[in-house]
Amino acid sequence: MRSLSGNRLGAEGAAALAPALAANGALTKLSLAWNKLEEEGTKAICEALKQNKTLKELDLSGHNNIGGEAGAKHVADMLHVNGGLKELNIAGNSIKDEGITAICNAVQGNKEGKLAKLNVAGNNMSPVGATAVAAMVAVTGALTVTNLLQNNLDVESAKMLAEVAKQKGISLCGIQRDQTTADFSNQDLKPPDAILLASDLSQAGVTGGLTSIDLSKNRLCGIWESRDGQQGTYTAEGITAIADALRVNGALTRVDVRSNNIAGDGAEQLAAAVLGNLKIEMFNKIPIKEMRADSFTELDLKGKGVGVEGVMVVAGLIPAMSALTKVR
Repeated sequence: MRSLSGNRLGAEGAAALAPALAANGALTKLSLAWNKLEEEGTKAICEALKQNKTLKELDLSGHNNIGGEAGAKHVADMLHVNGGLKELNIAGNSIKDEGITAICNAVQGNKEGKLAKLNVAGNNMSPVGATAVAAMVAVTGALTVTNLLQNNLDVESAKMLAEVAKQKGISLCGIQRDQTTADFSNQDLKPPDAILLASDLSQAGVTGGLTSIDLSKNRLCGIWESRDGQQGTYTAEGITAIADALRVNGALTRVDVRSNNIAGDGAEQLAAAVLGNLKIEMFNKIPIKEMRADSFTELDLKGKGVGVEGVMVVAGLIPAMSALTKVR
């Protein structure tokens, strides 16, 4: 892969690179991430890629790297005619609903397109953009991996995307099918993100090889701690969706959900998932993969924010754990 990421190429540098990119017949991977290409630079690169038939992977990610919605429209124009690109990363560009919609329409419109992986995380997409993504996912045959995390979805739009993704067997969180571990810790993920993650975890064809996932230090229940105390509004919908997914996931042996302010119904559902699938190392202190309830020797709940109701659930679990000697 040829990486020119983080070089502040700007529009001028992109314009200088474009003719070479149009003529190059050997390059298959290119990263122009974090270069402040702006709209004009993005336009130059995309015009070149309308002619380049060999590039398979392109990374344009980075804070406002492509020039927002205007740059996204140039990317869409390129995707409409480029049939060779298989992977595109435009995460973190704040292309919003207008840009997302243009890209989704282009992917749908290119009947010869081979795009299999599309990363649009962190683009300020709302439920309006989610509708465009759902329509694209429903009809696109090549697409197997998307990343829609860290957008401005609500719970209902996340559920809609999850339903479509399950029908098509597509990842919504960028998880590759050969991945064995995934780290989503400290990414400011919220309840809608939890629903997208649950969609992936419930599909054996998507995350069947995944044995460990770290979801710690997020906002999966909608609240977080700040210097001014607890912020946000508690909801268990996202964490309950993850618990439901854990009940059917037969491969995971470690799930870290620490520091998510899980309480009430969420804690109860997670506890039920642990008892329903006792391979899961839910509490991060149990190294044995194959486990029964009477095999637990230590239960570590320190800092997990289970709350009063959660402690009641834990109390209900303890009688089934006859080997338990230590609870934190």
